[in-house]
Amino acid sequence: MKMSMRIMFFSIVLLFVSCNMSKQTTVDNYNENEISFVSLKSQFHKDEEVKLVFENNIESEITILNPQRMLIEKNYNNKWERVKILYCPCGASCPQPPKQLELKPSEKHIFTWNQKEDWCGDYITKFVQKTETKFVGFGKYRIKVLYKIKQSKIVEIYKYFEIIE
Repeated sequence: MKMSMRIMFFSIVLLFVSCNMSKQTTVDNYNENEISFVSLKSQFHKDEEVKLVFENNIESEITILNPQRMLIEKNYNNKWERVKILYCPCGASCPQPPKQLELKPSEKHIFTWNQKEDWCGDYITKFVQKTETKFVGFGKYRIKVLYKIKQSKIVEIYKYFEIIE
């Protein structure tokens, strides 16, 4: 009995460790000659749409990972905290967002954001939660984009910007 419990315990530990290792991604250093944000603005006024243009600067295709799920972070006392942004309204039946987007040489992808943070609030019916939204506030922000070239390592790039009055 004790032996089977030990085997089961070690099997669970091995499974847990192997699952966690498979989720880790290798992130390489960003090379500005490969890809760039070509947005001319680094400051946006309240209620102005944040529009950032991402361009492929090389002669091969680049793959942007999770192009519809923006990772925007706000700087709070020199700590970056994620802004909650829903891909789909609460309770809506939306198709899955694309997992990747291929950008051919010189091709661009535009990221837009309405300066709102949103989340699922209280239930308005038995199965549907209300989508709550609010202005994120003035301050310093960054957007993180993950991309890769062919089958290479994943590269992360940040674009910093501010929301001002």
